[in-house]
Amino acid sequence: MEKRLAKMTFNLSFTFLLFSSVLYSQVDSSRLQFFPLHLGDTWQYYYGNYNGGGGYYRTSVLTVADTLLGNGKKYFGIVDTRFPTTFTFYRIDSLGRVQGYSSSTGDTCGGCMNEVNTYRLAEKDSSIWRICYNIADQLIGSPYLFRYNGMGVTTAFDSTRDVMIFQAGGKSDQGDTTFWDWSPHFVLMRGIGIYNTEYGESYYTLLTGAIINGVKYGTIQDGVDEINSQPYDFELFQNYPNPFNPTTKIRFNVPIAGFVSLKVYDMLGRQVSLLVNGRKFPGTYEVNFDASKLSSGVYFYRLTTNRFNQTKKMILTR
Repeated sequence: MEKRLAKMTFNLSFTFLLFSSVLYSQVDSSRLQFFPLHLGDTWQYYYGNYNGGGGYYRTSVLTVADTLLGNGKKYFGIVDTRFPTTFTFYRIDSLGRVQGYSSSTGDTCGGCMNEVNTYRLAEKDSSIWRICYNIADQLIGSPYLFRYNGMGVTTAFDSTRDVMIFQAGGKSDQGDTTFWDWSPHFVLMRGIGIYNTEYGESYYTLLTGAIINGVKYGTIQDGVDEINSQPYDFELFQNYPNPFNPTTKIRFNVPIAGFVSLKVYDMLGRQVSLLVNGRKFPGTYEVNFDASKLSSGVYFYRLTTNRFNQTKKMILTR
C-alpha cells in the first residue's frame, strides 16, 4: 500500500512538474530583458519633430516598486521629472506581457481590466493582437492592432544591441488590415527598454541616455528643456577625406527606423555605386566608399528615406 501511494505521489508530482515546465517554457525569460524594471532606472528621451521647430528632452525615473493599485495588483511606478506628481505604472505578467495600468478602462482582449498590454515579449514573429482600449479605438476610428515584427540589431551606446520591433495598425470598415509604415512604431532594446517610438508622420522619440540597474548608457543631461536644434534629425555629413584617393568615409544619422538608401552618382547622373539599401534602426552610421575603379572627377552621394533626401558633392583625385 505504501509503495502504491509513493508511486501515485511520484506520478502526480512528475505530472505537475512536466505541466509547469511546458507552461513556463512558452515564455523565453531572456525576452524580459527588453523591458527592465529596477528601482532607480532612468531614461532620457529626445522628442523630435520632422517638420522643424526644435525639440526637447524629457527624463523618466523608476522611483517606486510593488505599488498596490485599485485592481489588487502590484506595479512599478515611473515618474516624468517634468511632471513629478504624475506616474506611469507597469508590470510584466507571467505570459511576458507588459501591462500598463489605466485607472478608467483596460484591455479586455487578452489583458485585464484596468490594464492595457501593448508589448507582448513572448510573441512569435508576425503575431497580431488587438488593443481593446476605448480611447485608442475612438482616435483611429477602427480596431487598434499591434504586430510583433521580430528581432533586429542596431548600434547604440557604442555597442551592437538586439532590438524587438512592434508596429501598430488597424482595420478598415471593409475589414482590411493595415499596418502603418509611419507607425506608431516601437523599438525595445535588450537590457535598456523602450529605445525608439514614432507618433504619426511628424513626431518621434529617441533614447539619448539611460541608467539601468546602476549602469549608465549614453548621456543624461540635467536641466534640459526646449532647444532650437535637432541633433537627432536625419543628417548627411560631408565625406572624409575630401578630396580623396581612392577611399573615403560617408557618415549619416537616422533618428527613426525605416528604409534607407545611399547611392553615388557621376556628373551625368548615372549611378556608380549602391552603398546602403535596406532598413536601418536609429543611430549614426559610417560606410566606406572605394572608388579605385573610377576615374578622377566630381561625384555626388545621395541619402534617401521616406522623409528625407539630401545630396552632397565629393572629389576623387588620382
